[in-house]
Amino acid sequence: MADNIRWGLDNPHPFSKMKTELIWEGKYDEYGNRRAVNVAGNAMPLHKIGIITISLVYWTMGILKLSGQLHF
Repeated sequence: MADNIRWGLDNPHPFSKMKTELIWEGKYDEYGNRRAVNVAGNAMPLHKIGIITISLVYWTMGILKLSGQLHF
């Protein structure tokens, strides 16, 4: 019987309607209702990944030197 079933737009697979969800303790109350989340209280600080130490002048000079427009 399973070989005769053709899934498609007119007959979607039952798993196609399911969504993946992360669940943690306290996400839902005792009745199964989702609790309100204070997004402002959960804000994470931005982290510095790297520092660019080249100045715009040196960067522009490098571009001009590579293009042949600047000669030292």
